[in-house]
Amino acid sequence: MKQLKRVTAALASVVLAGTGLALSTAPASAAQAEPAQRSSTMALPETSAVSPGVVGGGVAYRYTNDGTPTNCAQGALCLSVWDYSRNQWKVFSFVNCRVYNIANWEGEGYWENNQTPRGPSGPKGKFYTGANGTGSYDVTNAPYSYAKYTRGWTPINSVRPC
Repeated sequence: MKQLKRVTAALASVVLAGTGLALSTAPASAAQAEPAQRSSTMALPETSAVSPGVVGGGVAYRYTNDGTPTNCAQGALCLSVWDYSRNQWKVFSFVNCRVYNIANWEGEGYWENNQTPRGPSGPKGKFYTGANGTGSYDVTNAPYSYAKYTRGWTPINSVRPC
């Protein structure tokens, strides 16, 4: 019987060693008398980057290796932002004339205004510092236009394509 307990304890130790857990063979009273020791070096879980997005969704997007939002569909305002979770550019295509709240947009990017009608009186995209189209804003050029957004997406929290 003693030998069976030793074999069982040894087997449990081998199984638990792979999980990083320890098995105490000391009597329960001795285990309770000694305080548990903690490692002074604790590994923190890795955090993963969060993909930039549009709150509530509903906006088409695609990934490219080049940040320029080329091939923006006619009638759309395309905006590109670097997606750290995939190490690629994420290009959003805004087509409806309303305010969109955005999340996790950081750094520089690009915009391409391919809305209609074209020309100086055509719709211009606006990038707001506040949610729901509030705060200060930047404006794109009229359609058809394209530029690198060097001010950066970090302070921008909402977008209105028209």
